[in-house]
Amino acid sequence: MGKPPKVRLPKVPVPGAHHRAAGQPKAAVTDEMKLENFARAELVKALPKSLRDPKTEHGAVICRGKHSGHLSATPLRSGTATSVDVGLEEPNCGCPEGTLPVAFFHTHPTAEADGGGGATLHGDPDFSEQDKRLANNNQIVAFLGSFDGKFRRYIPPQIPFTEWQGKRYLNATDENGKVLPEVFNETTELNGLLPKT
Repeated sequence: MGKPPKVRLPKVPVPGAHHRAAGQPKAAVTDEMKLENFARAELVKALPKSLRDPKTEHGAVICRGKHSGHLSATPLRSGTATSVDVGLEEPNCGCPEGTLPVAFFHTHPTAEADGGGGATLHGDPDFSEQDKRLANNNQIVAFLGSFDGKFRRYIPPQIPFTEWQGKRYLNATDENGKVLPEVFNETTELNGLLPKT
C-alpha cells in the first residue's frame, strides 16, 4: 500500500496582520516596516520640537542607499505654523549622491494659527491635499506626526514618471494624450501615539 496523498490546508489570514500580495517578495514587507520604523523614530524627535512655541512645522526627506539599502534623512527643516519645505524641489529631493528619495515626513503642530490680518488658519491633524499632491508628484511615501499625537502614512497612487537630471516628471496623460485626473489615496493611521514632549 502506498503513502496517503499530502493534503494542503488553505492559509487563513490573521485579522489585522500584514500579508504579502501574491508574488510579492518578503523583502518588500521588511523594507516597508524598516521605512515606517525609521519615519516614526524621526517624528519622535521632530514632533516635540514642532509643538514648542512658536509652533512650526518640521520635516525632512528620507533617503535609501542604492546599494546598501541604508536609510538616512536630510537635515530637519522648520517652516511656519502651517507649512514646511522639506526640499522636494531640490535635485534628488535633497538626498545625497548614491541614495534615492523614498519618503518624506513632517509635522502638523497646531489646530489653529494666525493667518495675518486677524484671520485664523485651521490646521488639520491629517494630510492636506497639498501634502498628498507632493507625495503623488514625487512618487514617494509621506509620513505625518500631528498635534493629536497620531502617526499617519500616505502612499501615493502609482503614476508613470520620467526621471531627468535627478528630478521626477509625471507622465500625466494617457496613451491618447488625454490628461489623467488627479487621484488621492486614503491616509492610514499607524499604531501607537507619538510622544508630544
